[in-house]
Amino acid sequence: MPHKLISRPLGNIERLVIQHESGAELDVLSGRGGCLVGWRVVRKGHVCELLDGYTSEADLNERYYSSHCGARLSPFPNRIKDGCWTIQGKAYQLDKNFPWENGHAIHGLLFDLSWVKTDFVCNGDVAELRLECDYDGSHPGFPFAYKASTRYSLTAQGFTVESDVMNLGTQTLPFGEGWHPYFRTGAKVDNAVLQFGSPVVKLEVDERSIPTGASALDEDFQDPTRIGERGFNTCWKFTGSDGTAEIFLSDAATGIAYRYWQERRSSQYDYIQLYIPPHRESLAIEPMTCPPDVLNNHLGLITLAPGESHTMCFGVELK
Repeated sequence: MPHKLISRPLGNIERLVIQHESGAELDVLSGRGGCLVGWRVVRKGHVCELLDGYTSEADLNERYYSSHCGARLSPFPNRIKDGCWTIQGKAYQLDKNFPWENGHAIHGLLFDLSWVKTDFVCNGDVAELRLECDYDGSHPGFPFAYKASTRYSLTAQGFTVESDVMNLGTQTLPFGEGWHPYFRTGAKVDNAVLQFGSPVVKLEVDERSIPTGASALDEDFQDPTRIGERGFNTCWKFTGSDGTAEIFLSDAATGIAYRYWQERRSSQYDYIQLYIPPHRESLAIEPMTCPPDVLNNHLGLITLAPGESHTMCFGVELK
């Protein structure tokens, strides 16, 4: 069958499904956050579910605000301490919006907004969907207008996500970016094997998950290593020269093996956050341009003059 784009709402919330001619599908929750909430491929006649998502609108409403599963995290990923930040001598206050975050703002401002389809094209083996979301700068905690766009590209064995930010305002736009997809291996992640394909340093955080400024080389996953009973809610920075950073995740028992990658060059995704939810049936692999609390510590902070834009890219493929 040819590539298709179909509507498959979750109740009243719009969900678009990219259908590849191979039978692979990628679910995008355009009605809330442009989230990545489903990825399926067909192997030996069997459909493999590879992303955590939501089974219904009720399930979405129950779990979304405590996980933001699949969401694009913009104009900041992760946490902003107490929701408060200052730039050029002016202080701003964001909403403290996460149930157990003890007073932080988390995961940006676009995760609850609708995204608009602007294009769907088929180019050989690739099916591409493009969505846009205009943030008007109306929140007093972030009065900087910008356009966010996302291009989702699906092939038979993987997908790529290209994110773009354009400054629509009249002043410099400060921001950070990230994503929050949860990958499944077909079983609990305890028996999964994880490997970083590039050297990393692990960021030290305080009791409220805010970076202290200290970091140390972490070689725990430089070789393929079983996750075991470890719990992750951890941020690392890739080191070495710019280029493509990789993570490998596999489970020999289920036969699922991923090569995940993110572009690092030109202020793209230098950081990675891993998180294991309580059910331990998936692993969040979160590309980030910056560490937590970027609007305060300015590590990896990106700034755009009026009219300027910036593009970031990550992807994953089955091995």
